[in-house]
Amino acid sequence: MSTCASVYKPPTSGHTNNMTISETKQAEVNRKITIHNHFQIIRIVI
Repeated sequence: MSTCASVYKPPTSGHTNNMTISETKQAEVNRKITIHNHFQIIRIVI
């Protein structure tokens, strides 16, 4: 779980030029979906 959450890191000032705001928000949404799916999988396993 911790490794999954640590994969996504907010873009630093150096990366903001390469990543648009929409892509940043999409990455945040994908991270939340991934964490949500992880909790669902854990619930099913238990």
